[in-house]
Amino acid sequence: MRCSATAAPQGFGTSPYDASMWLCEGSSSVVEQVTWSATTAEGLSVPLSQSSIMLTDNGTTSWSINASSWTPSPGRVDVTLSVHDGRGLVVDTRSWQATSRAAGWNLGIETFGIEDGEATVGVRRQGVSILGDTSCILTFSDGSVSKSILLDVTGAFAPSLRVDLTDLGFAEDALITAEVRCDVPFDVDDNMEDDAATAIYRGPSPLDLGPQGWLWALAALLVVGVGGRFLLPSQGPKPERNGQPQPKKSAAPVEGTEPTVPPETAPSEPVVSMIEEPTSEPPVPEDEPIQEEELVEEDGASGRLAMLRRELDGDPDAPQPTLEERMSRFFKD
Repeated sequence: MRCSATAAPQGFGTSPYDASMWLCEGSSSVVEQVTWSATTAEGLSVPLSQSSIMLTDNGTTSWSINASSWTPSPGRVDVTLSVHDGRGLVVDTRSWQATSRAAGWNLGIETFGIEDGEATVGVRRQGVSILGDTSCILTFSDGSVSKSILLDVTGAFAPSLRVDLTDLGFAEDALITAEVRCDVPFDVDDNMEDDAATAIYRGPSPLDLGPQGWLWALAALLVVGVGGRFLLPSQGPKPERNGQPQPKKSAAPVEGTEPTVPPETAPSEPVVSMIEEPTSEPPVPEDEPIQEEELVEEDGASGRLAMLRRELDGDPDAPQPTLEERMSRFFKD
């Protein structure tokens, strides 16, 4: 007679259990009835779908021992199987272990955001009275660095937290995951999809010093300004020699080449000339010949008019006729 335990399925305990717990195999030389029973570590009987089987002579029989609508309490479950032959002797003893979860409750993250290095988390809950004194934690992680805090989820109000993350060294714009989880056996609830949420890490601004920080910054600026005014030596412009600006230093010679030295020239002495140079007098301008205007007496009205003008202007070369001669000459034509 030999039995082996089967593994409990995922979510065991969230619904009545009707599956296999052991697989057995037995043989007998005579027809014989085999019976069995299962009890928990607390001494409670586990309801089974079948509790006995008949073994035929000179044959081998296999069967499964199944639970029947079993609803264990949340937590660690230890069950012991006892198999007896037809005479009541124990022919095999096996154990079965599993962790039973609970149904009808949920704990999840409703809101999650990070601003200036501070995380804001809102938690939703349902039916958490079943948790009792079970510990639940909220964890922030970027995959390599994490921080966890304890949550009180059974209080009068749902938790709403502000958590400072600046001391953890998260990189700017890193993807941070916030996850809420309770200890076993309450590590599985009715909705596993809302147990975690993500947000981009936004660290504190370098200019966000706070009131006290700004006061310290202003005080430091005043100290530096006053100290620089009275303690540091003043550097004025260098005086010029003999009213001439200081010559600029020549560039340093390139490594590997010899500096060129200009040839020394003797200062030139002033030469005094003993020969007097004759001074030239400015030339006297010669009298230009005065060109005499040729007086051309013209005939006609224009000529007579010109003659009349000369007479009126007092030209000494002009004739001096009487008034009657002038009038008769002017109106001659």
